[in-house]
Parts: sequence; C-alpha cells; structure tokens
Amino acid sequence: MGEKEESGVWKNGVFSSTIIQALQDPNADANKDGKLNVEELQHYVTSKVAEQTNGEQKPSSVASENGYGFIL
Repeated sequence: MGEKEESGVWKNGVFSSTIIQALQDPNADANKDGKLNVEELQHYVTSKVAEQTNGEQKPSSVASENGYGFIL
C-alpha cells in the first residue's frame, strides 16, 4: 500500500481513520439533529478522504432500494 493509504499519523488506513473521526466529530451530523445517519457518514467520509489524500482516494458506496436512513 502507498503512503496515502496507511499512515502512522492516522493509526489506520485513511478510510478507517476517517470513519472513526466521523463518529467522534459533531460536524459529521450535517443536519445537527444529534444523530449520525449513514447518508451523513457517507458524505463526511467521501469528502474527508478525498481531501486528506489530495483526491487520490475517492470512496464510493452502493445504495439500497430502502435507503440508508438508519442511525449509527
């Protein structure tokens, strides 16, 4: 793996580290309802990973027909 994917700074890969960060960062709760749902997590992680890797990593996900509205 390249330097961008794994780092001693993150203690994980950038993707895993950003998920952990999202669960701890009140700014990940985009609608400020005090709950983090999957859509908010997806937006936060996609944005932050691209930012932290200078666009070299672009996470993606597959949406289900039922949506991802559940709370984490």
